Order: sequence, then structure tokens, then C-alpha cells
Amino acid sequence: MKQFKLIPLAVLASLTMSSCSDLLEKDSEDTVTIDQYLTSDANLLSFTYHIYGPYTWTNYDSKFSWCANELTVGNVYHNFGDEGSFFFLQFSETNAHLLNGYQCLYGVISRCNMIINDLDKQCGSGVSAEAKKRAKGEAYLMRGYCYFLLTEYWGEVPIITNNNKTILADKSNDIKKASRRCVYAQAERDFKKAEEMLPANRWGTSNERPAKVAAKGMLAKLYLTMGAAAATPDLANHKFNAEKSFNEYNQDAIKILDEIIPSCYLESTANYENIFWPKSYNQENLFSLYFEQGPYGAGSQRQIMWGRSKFMNSGENAYGGEKGLTVTLFNSFEPSDIRKKACSYYADGDKMDDAKEHTPVYKMYSGPDYVYYYNPSKTLVDKKGLCNSPYGSEPEMPCKNALRKFVYRMPVTNEFSAALSLPILRTADLYLMRAEAKMALETGAPDVFAKSSAGLEDLNVVRQRAGLTAYNQPVALYDTDAEQTTTFIDDRDASDVKEYSYKTYSNKYDLFEERRHEFALECQNWLDLKRIYYRNQASALEFLEHQDRGWVYGNKLGVEVAKGDAQYQRQYELNTADPTLPAETPIDTKNVAWFFPIPSAVASSLSSKTFDDLDQIKKGSYPY
Repeated sequence: MKQFKLIPLAVLASLTMSSCSDLLEKDSEDTVTIDQYLTSDANLLSFTYHIYGPYTWTNYDSKFSWCANELTVGNVYHNFGDEGSFFFLQFSETNAHLLNGYQCLYGVISRCNMIINDLDKQCGSGVSAEAKKRAKGEAYLMRGYCYFLLTEYWGEVPIITNNNKTILADKSNDIKKASRRCVYAQAERDFKKAEEMLPANRWGTSNERPAKVAAKGMLAKLYLTMGAAAATPDLANHKFNAEKSFNEYNQDAIKILDEIIPSCYLESTANYENIFWPKSYNQENLFSLYFEQGPYGAGSQRQIMWGRSKFMNSGENAYGGEKGLTVTLFNSFEPSDIRKKACSYYADGDKMDDAKEHTPVYKMYSGPDYVYYYNPSKTLVDKKGLCNSPYGSEPEMPCKNALRKFVYRMPVTNEFSAALSLPILRTADLYLMRAEAKMALETGAPDVFAKSSAGLEDLNVVRQRAGLTAYNQPVALYDTDAEQTTTFIDDRDASDVKEYSYKTYSNKYDLFEERRHEFALECQNWLDLKRIYYRNQASALEFLEHQDRGWVYGNKLGVEVAKGDAQYQRQYELNTADPTLPAETPIDTKNVAWFFPIPSAVASSLSSKTFDDLDQIKKGSYPY
């Protein structure tokens, strides 16, 4: 893909602080203003690329995106600092990552506003009307996505659609938080405008830019969410005065999905992992963020944050050695599910020291295939035909099911800035959304645990692509767990083997679990759980309470052990009745922040009143 040039980047970075007309009081010899740069369709294409990732999305991608999703929902084990507070569900309004995510989304909105409102004035005669229309369509799509995220995370939030009337006019402190229905309406309006302006087919240097189908798909997701929210209009002091009923919103979602699914590409089973390769412009990814390897901010930090060792980052730093899938998620995958391997580097088989018996074999971004040993410190010299050549030794990690999706051994020039394609909307999501909407119409709003055959055909499309057999009996959106007793053997001292029992819940199959397996590590599952919460608060809370989050697949208290229960380690220490062991940090399911607190650094500047004029939003007459 064509790299975005540094000159327009510097200009773009100044947009939220300076007027477009007097961006620079005096031009230096090596400075180019926006209107000097936007002289061709090619330059406009390069200019708008930044709303998809480089520099613009850095503070969202670096930590907030996965802390607020993978940790909160219990997909990933991680207990360190402000990041770990999301895992323990104990984060507050002073959490630095909460602030970064909030401010970053408004930063993206500011750039989209500039494109929507000022592009015609900034572009030269060499830029075609069609190119400007596409650019505005992209900006509407991305702005709608940002408002969707903001209200799902925080509830009532400010709406800003014109930088000149807010930031530049010094009116930011006058803006009220908008009601949820107004923020939903703004996202809806933006998605509809995007549909009008985007072309019918994918486009761009590598066909990476979104088409109308992306806007329609996001509109369907919005309606699915609004339908769930309509089930409980007054929820935790976050009212949603819906215009339509639960059934009507789900019918709207189905109508859109029926229209677009036949034209959307679903990747094959054999090439499933191609969806997540760095710099992948896979056609299943209908709408994505794109990061480029380069200076800090241009690329994604996922490689360093999730990479299990320096081996994954060309000898550079790596912070993912203790991050891994929680055992509850790891064990919930069926043995033949290809998505388990896509999510995790792990060892399987009874003879995990023997390459001949070892599965799976992983393909790296560059170089030969790689066998991941249970004890990675073993030098990989005897491949038994499974690998092309040895990689040598890798330091031993405390976690034995390290995160894999989006993390591949690749040449890294800056471990904080790696290439990444992060899907926002995939074809598989369209199928599972339609299944969810069909089930909702059959079972009704609160009955998330009622089993239904509606949508089974769509669900099975995704299951069978994952290498699994079709499901032939009714399923629920969320199935109630069956309680059971699990025994843990503490055999660190062979002369004093201890046995502890604790309460767990059996694995079950439902549509929500299917979504967890399909979209694990893609920063979506907290939003999926929110839809359950809207419809049935007790079921959403039960999901969190029944997770045994504290277990991670790894060394037991730093001691290498044989395969068996003992290779699962509790957070920090074993959670047992042994008084010599420190207590583990509790998971705070009693005070779950289903709507995140507004960061304290910005809360004081917001008006205490709420804007709720839906008519202004729909007509586009909103003053700010």
C-alpha cells in the first residue's frame, strides 16, 4: 500500500488546534499546507488513509481497545497495573487507558469532521468530485463507528460534528452530553450518509477501502444493538427512549443483512488465518483499521504488547509473556476448531517434547514453519520433517497458551510500531448478527436463554468454516451454566500432596460462545456481552460470575510440572485454603461498570445537563 507522506501527516496533526484557513501564519520552505497538498485524487487517497489507523488510532489501539474488551469479558488473563484493573473489573475514572481511549475516539471524530466540512474548500481543481465524495463517505463511516463505540462504552457522551463551531470557537465547555438515543441517531445518520457516498465496490491501492456494504453492515449492527437496548429502556441510570420496538429494530437488521450477505466473501477454512496476517487486505474484512510499520504512532503496538517473547519481535522487546487466553475460554474450544490455533500458541499431544508427536505447527509471517514446544527453552534442532530449519532456542515463558491472532514472527524495525490489519466488520459477523436477530424475534427480548432453531443455518455457516460439524438442535443466545465441582491437585511437594475442590461451571454451547470463538482477540466480545446485558442483566452478570478467570495455562508458581491439572496456575498464587499463600485479587462482579465512568480529566469540563433533541440530530441542524 502507498505509504502516507510525512508532510500531510504533520499538517493533519495540527487540525484540531488550528483553523484550516490560517493553519500556519508563515510558511517555511519545507512546509506544505493542506490545500497545497490536496491537488490530486492520489494525494487525497493518501491523506484520508490516516483515519484508518496511522497516528490517529494509536492511543486506542495500544491498550484501551483490548483492555476494555478482552480483559473485561474474561478472554485474556493479565493482571498488571492499570491494564490489569480491567481484568479484575476494578478500573475507575482515573485509569489512564480509559482516558486514552476516550480522547482518541474524539481525535478521530475531529479529523472526520474536517474531511466532511472543509474538504471542498481545501481541495484543488485537480481533485475529482467523485474522489471527494468517496472521502466524505469514508469520514461518515468512521465517525459513525466512533459514536457507536463511545455510547456503548460510556453511555451519554458529547456529540461534536463541526470543529469550527466547537473547538476553534472555544465552545467545547458549552457542549452537553447527549442522550443515548441521540448518539445512536448520530451514528445512524452517519452510516446512512456513508452508504450514499461510498462506491458499490471495494477500492483503493489494494482494494482495502470500504464499499457501501460496510456502511450497511455497521447500520445492521447498530440496529441489533438498539433493539437489545430497547428491551430495557431505563437501565442503570442510562435511559434509552427508543423510537421503535425490540422486534422492529431486529427486523430492520435482518432486512439489511438479507440484502448484503449474498454479495459478501467468506474466507475458506484452509485460508482462515489469512484474515489476520499483517498488511492483509482480505476480502472478508469489510471494514478495518490499518497500521503501517514505521515511526512510533504509524504502526500498531499489538506486536509488543501481545508478543510472548523477543523471539516474536526480531530480538526487540515483548510484553506478552504472561498474557494468555483464560482457561475458561481456552478449554471451551472444540478440539477440531481451527480458531483455537488462530488465537493461541500452545502445545498439544501427550509427548510434547517430541516434534513428531507435537501439534499444532504454526506458520510464521516470514521464515519456516514453527513448532511451539511446551517448554520453549528446548533448542529446536530435531524437527522430524515438520519444519524447514531450526530457529534455535526461545526463553521459557510463564504462560503456555500465548496470544497469537495479529502476532506473528516478522521483521520489526520498531516493536512499538508494527504493521497490522485489525478488522472492524467481517462477513462472519454478518452471518452471526442475522442469526442473533432471527433468534431474538422468535424468543423475545428477555429470554436470552430460550433455545431456538431460527438462525441456525447462519450459525452453521460459521461453524463449518471453523472445521466443525453443523449444529442440528436449537441453541440459545446465552445458555445457563451447569454447576460442578473441580478438583485441583497441588503436588509441588511430593511428600505432601494436597487436594482442593472448588466450584466451576461446565462448558456449554450457545450463540454468544460462538461469537467468542470467532472474534476472540478482535476487541468485540465486551460489546457482544453488552447486548445480553441490555436484554437480561442477570444472565450477563452470571456469565462474569461463572468464569474461573484466575486460571491460566502455564507454570505453577514458577515450577515446571508434568501435563495435568497442576499446569494451570492461579493469578499470582494458588487460590486455596492454605494460609501460607497470599490471597488473590478478587474479580469484582458486584460492581461491574457496564457503562464506563467518564474519565475524570474531562468530566469536570462537561455540562451537567443532557442534550436530547432527536429532531436536530435527524435533520442535521445540531449546532455543534
